[in-house]
Amino acid sequence: MDLLTIIGLLTLVLLVILLMKSPVSPIVLFTLIPTIGGLAAGYSLKEISGFAKLGFASVQTSVIVTAFAILYFSIMSDVGMFDILTNPIIRKAGKSKNPASAIIVATAMIAAIGHMDGAGTTTIMITLPMMMPLFDKMKMDRRALALAMGVVVGAMNLLPWTGPTRHTAIVLDMDPVALWRYILPAQIIMVLLGFAAAYLLGRREIRRGAVNSIEDIAIEPEKTESLCALHRGYFIFNLLLTAALLAALVAGIMNSGFTFMVFTGIAMAVNYRGKKQQGRKIKQFSPEILNMVLNVISVGVLIGIIQEGGFVDAIAVSIMGVMPPAVGPFIYVIIAVIAAPLLMMLGTGAYYQGLMPVIVSVCAQYGVDPILAACVVLVPSGVSVCLSPMVPANHVSCGMLGFEIGDFINYAWKWVVIISWIAIPIAYFTIKCFL
Repeated sequence: MDLLTIIGLLTLVLLVILLMKSPVSPIVLFTLIPTIGGLAAGYSLKEISGFAKLGFASVQTSVIVTAFAILYFSIMSDVGMFDILTNPIIRKAGKSKNPASAIIVATAMIAAIGHMDGAGTTTIMITLPMMMPLFDKMKMDRRALALAMGVVVGAMNLLPWTGPTRHTAIVLDMDPVALWRYILPAQIIMVLLGFAAAYLLGRREIRRGAVNSIEDIAIEPEKTESLCALHRGYFIFNLLLTAALLAALVAGIMNSGFTFMVFTGIAMAVNYRGKKQQGRKIKQFSPEILNMVLNVISVGVLIGIIQEGGFVDAIAVSIMGVMPPAVGPFIYVIIAVIAAPLLMMLGTGAYYQGLMPVIVSVCAQYGVDPILAACVVLVPSGVSVCLSPMVPANHVSCGMLGFEIGDFINYAWKWVVIISWIAIPIAYFTIKCFL
């Protein structure tokens, strides 16, 4: 391995360890550790600054979406819209034998529907604001919400218009829909596996002390002092406005950042009269917004230095270079087994666009069908994406839920690794049937 690979690996491994141990703020880690890694690799501060600038450009949409999405849904919560929506859902879940499991399975179903367009932002904004109040009322860990969403989104990310499948199709020189026909049976099984995992998470939450009886939940009428409770017209307006926002995000009429800006402006103007009241509310919601915006900006530093500095490419090439010839025919299975740590370190771009072509090329030399090799690498990887600190959407999700990504990695990594390993034989045998 060359120096760039060694420094890159040390930088990323150290970053993940410190995120999980959480000795300092992620903002500090995402900024200082890659900068130190860049200096150790021999780059000047001017060059590192240039890398970071490119990283800022890659997360600018995420920064805007983060700020205005949190502001928008804070407004909806403040005016009481979610209070009116949550009680009927809890009552419905209460008719099941295990309300806690029913709530988490419902979360997975909402995430699956919300991710039909393949956009992570849409899925987050559809799923989290609706389900967070339910998790809180039932005293369930919000990290279980994120994990249930992440597992199902990983399966839905195999749709032909999503990035992973699209990039894999490019590598194979295939139509994405043609490739999707091979992986569709595996995708269906993975979605069902996601629902099963959600159910087990619910059982785990019950053992942890979550409320599992509808009689034990203090279901109160909507807060009488909230705007939506006092004036049903405001509830109807805000509900329709939110539905229109989600529809606009799914349809892609405008870019997601501008979409949130427009709808937040409307929500602010209608629900809060006068500049003074609007200013007070912005100040009230600002601490949470500021923390998450700074987090995503600092992720831009990490992405810029690690990718533009050549660390990711060097790691990907070295991984393939150190594999002994004897494991050549099985390299695609080995990569699938270690998909979770690879995606945590490399991010989706390097994994699907950098590593995937090399894997397919090497496997072809040993007579392994390129479609089989690519799909076995692709299918298990989807669920692992939710752990990657290199994916800005993960920071948006964790920020909205009120915890840091290191906390989530600590909570979820065993679940993610086990599910990704189960996906390997599922992908292998279902795809083998079509070849």
